[in-house]
Amino acid sequence: MKIVHVCSELAPCAKVGGLADVVSGLSKQMAERGHDVQIIMPHYGCVDTQGLERIGEIDHFSTVLSGQEHACCALRFSVCDGVELLLLDTISGYWRSLESIYGSDVERFLFFSRAAADWIQARELPDIIHVHDWPTAILPAICPGNFVLTMHNFEFQGWCQWSDIEQIGVCRQPSLEKIFADPHGDCLNLVKAGLLKAQQVTTVSTTYAKELSDPLYGRGLEGVIGQIKGKFSGIVNGIDCAYWDPERDGFLHENYAYSQPLSKVIEAKRLNKKHLLEQLGISFSEKRPLASFIARLVPQKGPLLVHDLCQSVQDIDFQCVVLGSVATPELQEAFEQLDIELRRSDKGAVVLSYDEGLSHRLFAGSDMFFVPSLFEPCGLTQRIAMRYGTIPIVRRTGGLADTVTDGENGFVFHEPSLSAFKESFSRACAVYNTPEAWERFVCCAMREDVSWNIPGGEYLDLYERLISA
Repeated sequence: MKIVHVCSELAPCAKVGGLADVVSGLSKQMAERGHDVQIIMPHYGCVDTQGLERIGEIDHFSTVLSGQEHACCALRFSVCDGVELLLLDTISGYWRSLESIYGSDVERFLFFSRAAADWIQARELPDIIHVHDWPTAILPAICPGNFVLTMHNFEFQGWCQWSDIEQIGVCRQPSLEKIFADPHGDCLNLVKAGLLKAQQVTTVSTTYAKELSDPLYGRGLEGVIGQIKGKFSGIVNGIDCAYWDPERDGFLHENYAYSQPLSKVIEAKRLNKKHLLEQLGISFSEKRPLASFIARLVPQKGPLLVHDLCQSVQDIDFQCVVLGSVATPELQEAFEQLDIELRRSDKGAVVLSYDEGLSHRLFAGSDMFFVPSLFEPCGLTQRIAMRYGTIPIVRRTGGLADTVTDGENGFVFHEPSLSAFKESFSRACAVYNTPEAWERFVCCAMREDVSWNIPGGEYLDLYERLISA
């Protein structure tokens, strides 16, 4: 089977969030099953191609923007056996001039989608064209083929005007006006068009798929979701277990594996915790649990719940490390102050940046992992935490509800409130103080199959149904 993914980001060469990890992990899973996979992405100026093998000749083709023809090229790289990455750009360097993956303009992705469509149509159509989120959601409406659209997050929908999509040669006509019209605004909605035109639509967990019928989650598209129920499903994401592997993780002070005696796992995590805290300039204590929070500090992720928990819990002796990039000056100021307070009391630290190595060391060295999201389509960090034997404390929403079972492999709270979060955290700390009970949690968490094996099979079944339809 020939599968082409068209996406805005890909781990590790151009990554902002979980979408990049999903495309990478799913592509590798399909290649391992013997399928031919290509990934098409813009050649941003920030793309890191180190570690990728350049293959083949440069492909030349042309596309249209604002009524003008643009000469384009595609550079080919091998990601791994069976997975090829194509980086598209104009000869003049339109996408290479963009240092960031996302911006305030919709043009960059409309133009990319037009270029990807022209590249695909100039060759034999693949069996499956799999597009991801709003940046490529227009493709099923402008390109022939068997399309799967995966929506990783309905918060962003690609709102624009007719003048925007006319730039890529889409002519305004009544049939298209109905498809593109936003249900609640005087604008166009690229995601709505993709939902209606793709042959199959998925989102990234079964619970999130159900939640989308609620306006709180559907963000205005809950009615459209109701219209496409027959072709809409939720598939929980896996993680790349070759990359997230405590046995071979080069970022760790001490490697360990579930196949080892549990006592060795516990000791390795203790040593990783000690080394991590020393690195951060914080005292190590056997008795105090270490909780971590790794996320973009945006409202969706519930950072203020973590902030307030660290400030308000006085009856539990614990440490906490926050790692994440900041979205607003207000949050930056709040978490900079929290860093001062945590370090002053020797209770933790806040690191306001993206640090891949530190994230690995936090997954391995922490005892608990916070995911108090207000909503979470799937979530990968709780699955990574379990892979490393770190127990997630999560809010019951979206993929968190599908992957964490309270009292077995983690702790779950329902209401997005500090009192509910604190109650769940208190229960976790009580278990932590009973080593034998805590070790059962660690064992259960590490036993979870968080790989792409199961979701990969579900996507393959969906692809095969689509081809045979």
